[in-house]
Amino acid sequence: MKTKKNKKAIGLAALLLCLLCMGCNKQNGIMFEGDISGAEGKFLTVSLMTPDGETASDSVQIKNGYFQLTFPMNDENPHFFRISLRNDNAFTTLATKGEKLSLVADAASLVRNYSISGGTDAELMQKLDRQLSLFVDSTEILMEWYNLNTNDDTLREQIERAYNQITANHTTFLRQFIQENPQSLSSLAAFYQRYNQCIFLPEEENLDLLKMLYDSLQKQYPDSEDVMWVGERLKEKAQQD
Repeated sequence: MKTKKNKKAIGLAALLLCLLCMGCNKQNGIMFEGDISGAEGKFLTVSLMTPDGETASDSVQIKNGYFQLTFPMNDENPHFFRISLRNDNAFTTLATKGEKLSLVADAASLVRNYSISGGTDAELMQKLDRQLSLFVDSTEILMEWYNLNTNDDTLREQIERAYNQITANHTTFLRQFIQENPQSLSSLAAFYQRYNQCIFLPEEENLDLLKMLYDSLQKQYPDSEDVMWVGERLKEKAQQD
């Protein structure tokens, strides 16, 4: 018959084992957790993204607004992850093995309202998304005015100038972001960021900036698939010349 002491000892051992396993899981992977309002019972999907597309994914059901998922990783490189409720309701972040990323968001539009903590790269990706959202909001207002004033050529010209200025400002932001964060893969996301048909930093016109970024990242992450992909792009461009 088990005594109270034995029961307490067994309970303590079980608790320590559980905590140890949780720690091991975090060290062997990336923990994603957080609160998403308006998503009760829905499934959140975390997908590993590479230059070839999605290579692995896992899902977890949101219960009481909360979710937690540990994504196993084999290497120490930062990786891009797509966090989604649906194909049209998602955002991309960056994470490295051993990190614990905490997310707070509203299910209505993840990319527009999420906040994330626990990783410097993830926070930089959030900064990019915030700035792009401001650009999108401004351009949508301009497009609405443009379409409502089909007979006013003067006003339309002013709207076009305003759009060009907003685009130039966002491009300047992206260029400065890259120059300030050449050690982060988030700068790759900045370089290749686009909205609809608008390409802010065309590759052909910004090869010097891309090469600077590649040289910096290659020193830190020489075996990163994303960095190697950029190296191949630069080789292709050099051969074309």
